[in-house]
Amino acid sequence: MTEEFIGTQLDLAVIAFYFLGILAFGSFFARYTKTTNDFFFAGQRFAWWLVAFSFIATTVGSYSFIKYAEAAYTYGLASTQSYTNDWMWMPLLVLGWIPIIYYQRIRSIPEYFERRFGTVNRVLYTALLLLYMLGYVGINLFTLGKAVHALMPAVSVLHAAIAVACFTAIYVTAGGQSSVIMTDLAQACLLLAAGFVIFFGGVYQLGGFETFWTHLPAESRHSLGEFSGESNLSFIKIFWQDGMANSFAFWFVNQGMVLRFLSARSERDAKKAVLFNALFLMPIASFAVCNSGLLGRAMESVGMFPDGIAGSDVFVVVSNMVTIPGLFGLIMAALVAALMSTADTLVNGMSAIAINDIWRPYLLPNRTDRFYLNLARVHCLAIMAIGLSLVPLFEQFKTIYDAHGAFTASVTPPLVVSLFLAIVWKRFNRVGAMSVLILGTLLVAFSLFYPGVIRPFAHGVVPDESAAPYKMFKYMRACYGLAVCFGVGVIGNCIGAFLFPSLRSIPEDHLSLTSNLTLMRIFKGSEPNTEKGENVLSPVEKVDDLGEEEIRLPESLADKCKAKVGDLVYIEDERRWLGGLKSVHGKVKEVVGDAESVGISGELIERGRFDLSRRVWVSKVF
Repeated sequence: MTEEFIGTQLDLAVIAFYFLGILAFGSFFARYTKTTNDFFFAGQRFAWWLVAFSFIATTVGSYSFIKYAEAAYTYGLASTQSYTNDWMWMPLLVLGWIPIIYYQRIRSIPEYFERRFGTVNRVLYTALLLLYMLGYVGINLFTLGKAVHALMPAVSVLHAAIAVACFTAIYVTAGGQSSVIMTDLAQACLLLAAGFVIFFGGVYQLGGFETFWTHLPAESRHSLGEFSGESNLSFIKIFWQDGMANSFAFWFVNQGMVLRFLSARSERDAKKAVLFNALFLMPIASFAVCNSGLLGRAMESVGMFPDGIAGSDVFVVVSNMVTIPGLFGLIMAALVAALMSTADTLVNGMSAIAINDIWRPYLLPNRTDRFYLNLARVHCLAIMAIGLSLVPLFEQFKTIYDAHGAFTASVTPPLVVSLFLAIVWKRFNRVGAMSVLILGTLLVAFSLFYPGVIRPFAHGVVPDESAAPYKMFKYMRACYGLAVCFGVGVIGNCIGAFLFPSLRSIPEDHLSLTSNLTLMRIFKGSEPNTEKGENVLSPVEKVDDLGEEEIRLPESLADKCKAKVGDLVYIEDERRWLGGLKSVHGKVKEVVGDAESVGISGELIERGRFDLSRRVWVSKVF
């Protein structure tokens, strides 16, 4: 161990090799990026399991190892409650939001707001959403810097953040969403494995699980924090800031996650990915990211842990103590890769907003798709640069957890309330939405300078009176913000309906909760075929007289698939382990009795990168 690097030369070599591998792996998928649809939505081709693992890489990558190891070391097992706050939003996400954005071909949240409430609300929402996502990029780059600084004390947090930001920007700029999803798949598996390697290694060094649990202080064993005490991890603070505001914002508002939903090959696959993530992967991830903090506390009790270790360095120190040279380097590479997994998603999402909600509709309309693709890549670099400028701001907070909590509690309430009401309340009108986005934002901003207005919403939480105003009630600001935004939204909606009679009617745009069958009918343009069919393996051939998205099916195959002329079908390379990387969607033009192969156009063959010597799986969508 040297002053310049915590670890051995072997660890440093492993980290360097891993980074070069990820760079090559991510950049390789640039070949699948020919259009803006590929860059942002990966051609809407991926299987549910691939999307689910990319979810967990992004979720865990959201500064989780550093942040939650620090929280677990300070507050104990209660740190896992942040990962158990998402469940309340899953029914609305699966049954309401995903079908709306998928079948209505919503490409961004601001686009949804324009179709639901008009151009002015789209502009307002775009501005707030960019602020939210820029802050998230800044927090992730700040945490990246902290992680690298812990590894290499001679490198400052800001300089470390700059280095890793440049590295991440390379493969995101080259390959877009395909690179993001494929690299996240590899990193998700590695980072989950790393979490459990650390735990079992730590338990072994402590002499077994019983020793670990015995020496874990009693206050660190509680699964939930105290209700409203001084702890920054008290139950009520986390419920409002993380469970109500941040969880909704992460799954519904975060453009990076919207792109993930839309990269799935079907609405059904997007739902399966979300449920598999929530019910299986998230509980595993919560333990994987927290256990090093618990190990650090137990080691401290038996005198094994070094003195004077900062909370943000606990993960790195524990990992170095419980692993062997080489393996420590791999775990540290997984740590930085996990953080990159969130940064790459956010950067790709912000680039999508800039292109689809600013340049394409307003500032530079009617340009070629290639022009917008190149402009999107330029935006990825610019977004990284702006995010880096926010790193010094977040360095002012005592912990990463505090920085994240203060930021999300301040920014998310108007975004969350306006979208929630738009989804669940069909009569919610443009005046109500504008009230939330303008007046709600101003009221939240007011609380940053005059935090006393939050006291009636604080549930008994006692603030640190010596702290700066914007740091007082930094978690309970979410409760205040959600309440006032909801209030001004309802009042503004009523005033709008009173002043403008045209707003009293229930809109028939189907952008609020509605039946899946109705949305499928809108998407297809005709009655959906819901008859259940088989997935069939078939040879494929090029047919010149087919249109760009048209498909010809043999009659025998169509009978098995229950597919008819006009139905939407999905064609995938026979190697299903590719997760849909080589696949396309198309519409059945004709069903031929004597054909033996599936016929597709040259355009679809190129888009799906099919090898005509291989067979394909064919399935009816609807």
